[in-house]
Amino acid sequence: MSTDIGTPEGPYSVWRRVAASGAGGKVLAVLFFLGAAISLVGLADMADVGMAGSAIALVAAAVQAGLLCVVARLSLPAGAVTRDEIIWMVLWGAFGATGLAGVLNGLGPGAVIAPFAEELIKLAAVIAVLVIGVRTPLRGLALGFTAGAGFEVFENLQYAISPDDGGLGVAQELTTIASRMLVGFGFHAFTVAVTGAVAGYVLCRFNTLLRYEFAVAVLGAVVIHAVWDLAPSLESIGYVLMVIDYVLLVALFVVTVRRVRRA
Repeated sequence: MSTDIGTPEGPYSVWRRVAASGAGGKVLAVLFFLGAAISLVGLADMADVGMAGSAIALVAAAVQAGLLCVVARLSLPAGAVTRDEIIWMVLWGAFGATGLAGVLNGLGPGAVIAPFAEELIKLAAVIAVLVIGVRTPLRGLALGFTAGAGFEVFENLQYAISPDDGGLGVAQELTTIASRMLVGFGFHAFTVAVTGAVAGYVLCRFNTLLRYEFAVAVLGAVVIHAVWDLAPSLESIGYVLMVIDYVLLVALFVVTVRRVRRA
């Protein structure tokens, strides 16, 4: 997906440039550390699942990360973003965004708040990096996929060590891991890849995000996310909606990748 392996400054340079880009960048930089602290504190749950449970959860996270890397290599051309940008976006998605989203989701019904909170928080760092660097749909696509992948892997790790029904047995943990990895695989990566690509497009062409294309893309991602989260409450018909919702998202991702690569 990238890779400028000779970049000398490291991912910290990306964070530093974001922080130096203005008031919004400084706020985002601070929010990253706040969210990361919250996320890392949550890993204390690993003590509850023991050595075996922690090992299983970490292996599952590594497997999912590997599968997402395969998707990235098949869909994203090399050199779209630098190695340092990849690391920064993974860190933002995995630690900053998950921590912040967790706090916001706890303010009310998660299924209602999460679609807005998670999609906007994941996208925030993508926009910040686009603004301080080269603004293209391809870079937005790659940055968005990377941030979403980091979010997805770490969120699933958190679910693995904190099963929904409170069970801490290995069987319950494996069930949680399987359901999270197999059902909706790549969901977070796909949504931000699409909105990131549109963000790169409007910034490149119009030098502003105040465009209907961007508004439609973000609203679409929120709606797709909302349908996914709310559908299980509808029982049988809800699962049909989830299938339709996921197929639609994958189709949007594929179409976006093809159009961006042709451009």
